[in-house]
Amino acid sequence: MKRDKVIQSAIVILSFLCFAYGIAEAQSPLLLRELPNSQYESPRGTGRGYYKYRSEDCDPVGNSTMYWGRFDIIANITFMGTFWEFDRFTSFECGNYCPLINMGDIALVFGGDNTCHSGHKDGLRFDVRPMNNKLFQNEVNIDFNVSANRRGKDKRPYTRYSRSKTQAFINHIRNFFGPWEEPPSPPQEGQWCLWFSDPLVSGTTPMPSGVPAHWDHIHVGKWFVNEQGNLRC
Repeated sequence: MKRDKVIQSAIVILSFLCFAYGIAEAQSPLLLRELPNSQYESPRGTGRGYYKYRSEDCDPVGNSTMYWGRFDIIANITFMGTFWEFDRFTSFECGNYCPLINMGDIALVFGGDNTCHSGHKDGLRFDVRPMNNKLFQNEVNIDFNVSANRRGKDKRPYTRYSRSKTQAFINHIRNFFGPWEEPPSPPQEGQWCLWFSDPLVSGTTPMPSGVPAHWDHIHVGKWFVNEQGNLRC
């Protein structure tokens, strides 16, 4: 009898701690959750519909990957991937198929500065690659003025770009995040942005002055006020 009461008490305490941690994690950018490996990357992977393209170590002092984000961001990405596993074979814009989602930078385990992507410090934004014409994604650059991408792997990376499949993917993203900013009204804290430099793709939002063109990735993020009092996405 005494043993049962101890077990019940332990369960109640553990449940409360899990609940409290979940609330704190959802509210604080410093308590981040890692995006699970996908089933395409690891036999034990639980993620579906995506895989990760950032493999190098971006942490200047430790060994953290760039796949840590706020609890709600990671949850929405995993849901987005799960449904994309089905939609990529059934969406009209995809034709016969769309590739897997190719996930890029989110943030380090504790946020803050990193050596790979200075704008990703807080787990409130993520990058994905535009869609190509293959089942598995690789680097795509839609800048037609570029004769070779930065890594020199493909002299004409834009030839693999699929506008129709990218459009299907952007439509999919917009179903899992929001509310979105509504141009021409200025963005508000808590609204979402989606930056991509193909002017013929709908569903993107305007990039502020001074933001570099996004030729080789799609940036998705939430507008928030940073420590300097500036609105960032």
